Amino acid sequence: MKFYKFNENKHKRIAKGIKMNVKLIECFNTYQGEGPDTGRAMLLTRFKYCNKNCYFCDTKVQMRIAMEGEHSLKSLQTQINEHRLGLLITGGEPTHPQHYDDTLKLLKNLNYRVANVETNGYQLERLLGEQLWENLPIKFIYSPKILDQISLYIERDLTKQLLNHRNVYIKIPFHRNEYTLAYCKWLSDTIIKMETDAIYDESYDYKVWLMPMGATKEDQKHSSNDVMDACEKFKFNFSGRMHIMYDFI
Repeated sequence: MKFYKFNENKHKRIAKGIKMNVKLIECFNTYQGEGPDTGRAMLLTRFKYCNKNCYFCDTKVQMRIAMEGEHSLKSLQTQINEHRLGLLITGGEPTHPQHYDDTLKLLKNLNYRVANVETNGYQLERLLGEQLWENLPIKFIYSPKILDQISLYIERDLTKQLLNHRNVYIKIPFHRNEYTLAYCKWLSDTIIKMETDAIYDESYDYKVWLMPMGATKEDQKHSSNDVMDACEKFKFNFSGRMHIMYDFI
């Protein structure tokens, strides 16, 4: 595994030369509340539009009523520099057609110690093909939404394409239904096979996280036990939702 070394001189040159803007509905300093970088200080950049309409989305109202504003990349870089932040790109959906180019602007023109791109996978394969991301400090956090038989097939096929990419992590909103359980069983079996296959030489235990559902503290408490049981059964990692439990977003 190669580690990214933060380059202060490059950091200053990039910030000085940036003249581009992106459209966001939110931008503020916070902490990552979910997944492999939980607790890490981040600059949260939130897009407005999404290709899905999930009933459990905790930002649906916010996306509907919030107005987009222009943010210069230079101002974003300044915040990252001054507060030593990672970059969190979320939504909405960062690969939505109205946000795809802005997501690329953020990833290619800002300098950061780590970046998280939270995505439902809509155009993630296209995004991964834009350049070689492997040596950059970027985690593409793919969150499959599995609610029925059709979405089970779709997400399973997409997961097959993504699982071997070094920068892709999987964060599953856990529903205790037959489709989510079938996906988890399939993914667990697939990982075990990959780890025992001679052509692969690394562990995948850091790759997959299960997350409780709900937009309130009570919802989180109610569903966390089921999630922990599933993590133990399938050998996945547990992701709480700290921003909900501790009100820092």
